[in-house]
Order: sequence, then C-alpha cells, then structure tokens
Amino acid sequence: ARIIAFVPHPATFAILCDLMRDFPSVSLINKAVGDVPGQLTLYDFRFSDGSTQASLSYSAIALYSDDIVTHSVNCVTIDDFMAESGIDRIAFLKIDTEGHDLSVLKGARNALRDRKIDMIQFEFIPANIATGATMRGFFDVLDGYRISRLCLNGDLLPLQPYDVKRCEIYVTHNLIATPRGGTE
Repeated sequence: ARIIAFVPHPATFAILCDLMRDFPSVSLINKAVGDVPGQLTLYDFRFSDGSTQASLSYSAIALYSDDIVTHSVNCVTIDDFMAESGIDRIAFLKIDTEGHDLSVLKGARNALRDRKIDMIQFEFIPANIATGATMRGFFDVLDGYRISRLCLNGDLLPLQPYDVKRCEIYVTHNLIATPRGGTE
C-alpha cells in the first residue's frame, strides 16, 4: 500500500523520518491538514513538546495545561493535495487531529461529494468541546456516508439516523464513515 502521512509537529516529523527511512511506500509530509490552506499555529504542552495531543486549537491544549508551546506549520486541504498530486481516490483516510477532524473533512468537500474516499476513520473527543465540533457537524459534512462507532471489539455500531442523545457523547471514541449505496 502507498501511505501518505501528514505530520505537522517538527519533533514528531523528525522521529518518523528516521523510523520510516527504510519504507519507500511511506511518504511523510511536514504539513497540517485542514479546511483552508495556509500558515497555522500548532499548540503543544511545553513539558511534553511532541505529545500525542498537539492540536491546532489553543483551547484544546488549554483544557489540560496552561504551559503551552507553539509551532508555525503549513496547512493543506485534502482536495488541494489530491489535485496537486494527481490522486484520484483514497482507500482509507485516518484522521487524528485532536479536535480538528471536522476541519480536515471540510477540506475534502469535493472528494466527499464525489465519493472518492472509500473509508474514513476519525475521532470524536473532549477536544471537540474546545473547537466547537459536534457530531451534527460530522453528519452534515459526511452527507452520503454511513457513520458508525468503532467498538473496542472491532464491531461497527451504526449511528444513522442522527440522534442527539446517541451521537453527542464527548468521550474519546473512533468512528468509521463509508459511502452509502444508492438505495440507502
């Protein structure tokens, strides 16, 4: 499989470059992914710079600490990257952006509209409270996709149709989205 990994944090990017040097099918790109291209600020914990919780949201990091460090990062959209790279289809899109997963999907509007992404894994986590992302927002941007909660045993629990009581649960969980068929 060809793997393209966007890694905006400079420390994490350097570590992954070293670890992946013997894997030619893995391309590492030192950029963030979002809804608009340009320069953004990545926030992380000063005491653990390079953490797994680095986020484009100051508020998401500030939920846990006020001792924060920043990094200037470049951002690209999925749609722009696909067009510039000549990529027509994405088999699996894994998103783990600490509260900005919805932003990544908004930057893939064309690919989603044209069903050019076969499967999407994304997170719904407490950082979404800080960024204002709701499951309603995910349902809106993933119109035409079936959304399911990924259970710990690997099963998928369908969430359609949207129901505020079943969907707006701000605990860490992973979700899977796949294109719906023509009759659904």
